[in-house]
Amino acid sequence: MILNRKQWLGLAAGIFAVLLSVSVVLAKKHTQSLLYMENQNRRAFTELTQSVRNIDVALSKAILTREPAILNQLSHEITANAAFAKSSLGQLPITDINLDKTQKYLAQVGDYTVYLAEKTQKNQSVSEADVETMFSLLGYADHLSNTLLSLEETYFNQNATFSDMMEFTQKVNAASEEEADNQFTVLEQEFGNYPRLIYDGAFSDHLDNRQAEYLSDKAEITKKEAQQAARNFLGNDRVKSIKLNGESQNTVPAAYNFTGKLSDDTDYAIDITKQGGEVLYYLNSRQNHSNNLSAEQAMEKGMTFLSSLGKGNFTASYYEVGDGFLTMNCCPLNGDIREYPDLIKLRISLDNGEITAYEAKGYLMNHRERSVPEFEPFHPEEYIHPKIEISSVNRALIPRDDGREIYAYELKGKLNQRDYLVYVNAQTGHTEQILLVVENENGVLTE
Repeated sequence: MILNRKQWLGLAAGIFAVLLSVSVVLAKKHTQSLLYMENQNRRAFTELTQSVRNIDVALSKAILTREPAILNQLSHEITANAAFAKSSLGQLPITDINLDKTQKYLAQVGDYTVYLAEKTQKNQSVSEADVETMFSLLGYADHLSNTLLSLEETYFNQNATFSDMMEFTQKVNAASEEEADNQFTVLEQEFGNYPRLIYDGAFSDHLDNRQAEYLSDKAEITKKEAQQAARNFLGNDRVKSIKLNGESQNTVPAAYNFTGKLSDDTDYAIDITKQGGEVLYYLNSRQNHSNNLSAEQAMEKGMTFLSSLGKGNFTASYYEVGDGFLTMNCCPLNGDIREYPDLIKLRISLDNGEITAYEAKGYLMNHRERSVPEFEPFHPEEYIHPKIEISSVNRALIPRDDGREIYAYELKGKLNQRDYLVYVNAQTGHTEQILLVVENENGVLTE
């Protein structure tokens, strides 16, 4: 059959449409493939950065202690995070760069803390040479962590691909160095002289699967009573609407879940415990983009609010500032003893000091009358680094991972330009916990 010109044009148009369609499908699949690969790169890079940061924090703690059990725990943390870091590094598309020295450091940094832990378990003393080696290892971990955090800022904040980030660092280095190396190459060169070698946030979340101590002797309330408890907390004049949205049956403590709008039309959610009618959780959806209050003023607003609830005396613990809000942990006081298992958490808007979030699970699960033992005298130099500069000593109650509570001395001190909190058992004198205090323009937190 002979096709005329019109038929040829129609056939050509059809073929073109098919080719275009195939091209679009292939391009879409290629784009999806590139997006998948880039997401994998981002995940691996994030895990690498976090693992190295965890090594840095654990090494900081390991330097401070002479306790075999603590050193053993930290050595396991360092070893595990070093393995994660090595795995993440191996997943990044940098196979053209020799990273043997970096990989060797990650392999051996855990080994050295294991060696020290075994040494203390045999009642052998940690020598000055051991301490110097640990400080040196910490210096490399600190440098590696800071470099990765800086790279992460370039990588994520500028919405760059991994290849873009590598090229960017190469250009930056080329501007100041004779050789145009990317940052991973520079890091590898800097690991040439590290020593030859012959794992918490503050306390919480051990709370599930137990009874709520504070609610144990309180009666169960009705839905109507729970709604009124929510109104009382929010302020009757501020509640524009309120609706029962469900009930949590399989959590401790069980609660009625309400949602609604406030008088300024912001949405909110609030949970009221079935037993006792206490506010378990509250969240206000309002946004804020102005900082009219300082962190100190916002914390004062938070403490005034807590005082109005009639739950006794509290002290502000740690806080973080971000997106126009201050989030803080508030610790109940039993005399002068800080009861850390019983924390209440608040979020305060920095424009007007309004409480926009409240979480009291720790308090409701743990708070009760306790029998306080005698705090025995202790000698910290026997258990922690003798050169730490101790600035304050408080009495505290802290939770253990096994659910028990321990009375302890809370020592705040500084060593090697780092701030620490060390918790020493009030009866035995042994170290129970070491936290690294991180203070910057965004708040005061612990790791």
